[in-house]
Amino acid sequence: MNIRNYFIAVPLLLVSRGNFFAQNVFTYEDIIKQSVIDTNFTTILQKKISSLTFSADTEILQYLFQNPALPNQLDSQITTIAELEYQLKKFDITTSDFFNSYSPITVLNDTLIDTITRISFQFNSKTYYAYCFFVPGMVSADSVATLIIPGSGTNQSTEIYYKTGYHGPIVDNVSKYGDTYIFVKPNQDFLGIHRENKLLMDEAIVPFLINTGFSYTAYYLTQCVAFAKYLKNKYRKIAIVGLSQGGTASLYVSLQAEPAAAVIASGFSVLFEKFALMGMNQPIGHELLILFRIRIQNMLSVMERWMFLFTKQKLKIYIPVTTFLPYRM
Repeated sequence: MNIRNYFIAVPLLLVSRGNFFAQNVFTYEDIIKQSVIDTNFTTILQKKISSLTFSADTEILQYLFQNPALPNQLDSQITTIAELEYQLKKFDITTSDFFNSYSPITVLNDTLIDTITRISFQFNSKTYYAYCFFVPGMVSADSVATLIIPGSGTNQSTEIYYKTGYHGPIVDNVSKYGDTYIFVKPNQDFLGIHRENKLLMDEAIVPFLINTGFSYTAYYLTQCVAFAKYLKNKYRKIAIVGLSQGGTASLYVSLQAEPAAAVIASGFSVLFEKFALMGMNQPIGHELLILFRIRIQNMLSVMERWMFLFTKQKLKIYIPVTTFLPYRM
C-alpha cells in the first residue's frame, strides 16, 4: 500500500478525537522522517492514541460553555453529561404553569446571607428556590420594596448591584422609596451552570427545554412571581421594575402579582404578535404570547394606571425614573 493512502483514513480518526487532532498532528514529513512503512505506522498511531486520556463527556462539554462565569458559584462545575442533565431537569415549569402560578405558590421561608436573600417556595408539589441581591432602602424598612428584574446580558444582576452596567444607577433611584431586591436569573451571576469559568450557553438550555415541554422563561418568571408574593407579605407596598427584557418580565409578573406600581421600560410592543426578532436569551416559551394575550385582556380592565416607556435611547429615560404610577392602591 502506498503511504499516501493513509491520509484518507487518518484524518477521519483524528477529527473524531477532538482535541487529539489539534495536539497530535501527523504530517507527511513526520512519517517520512521515521521511515514509516505500512506495518509500524499503525503501531506508532496506536501508541499515541493509547497514551491519551480520552473522555466522551469532556469532548462534548467543552463546546457548551461560552460566557464568562463569576467566581464563587453556588454549585460545583459540570464535569459529566449526567450532571448537566440533572441541572437542566430543574427547569421543569411550563408556560401555562407560569400564567397560573401566583395563587398556588406557597412561600416557605427566607434566608439572608450577606447581601443575598434566598426564599424557598412550594409549587406543583415541589420545592424551589429564588435569589435576589438585597439593598437596604434610604427610608424606614417594611414600607415599600422594589423588585428589579434584570434585562438581557450576562451577569446583569451583579452589574445592577454594583452600578456598572447599562441599567445605570437604578438602585439609587428606587432605594429612595424603600428596600431593593435585584432578582438573579438561573444560570447567571452566582447561579451559573458552569465549567472551567464559563457559563452554559443559552443554545444548550432554551431549545432543549422547549423540545421537552418546558421553558427557561417560564421557570425564572415563576421564581419572580414567588419573590413578589414574598415581598407583598413582608411590605406594605411593592413595585416591580425592569428595562428591556426585564421590562417584558416585569409586565408578565405584574399581571399576576398586582404590585402597587410597575415600570415597564421598553419591554413591550403590540408588534410582538405580528413578528419578533429574538435571540435565545429573550422571553421564549410555548404559546407564551397566546396565554399572555388572554391574561392581559382580563387584567387591563381592572388596573387603573400603567407606565410604559418607549425610547430610542432607553437609558435617558430609565435612569432618571424616580416615581411610580400606582394602579391598585
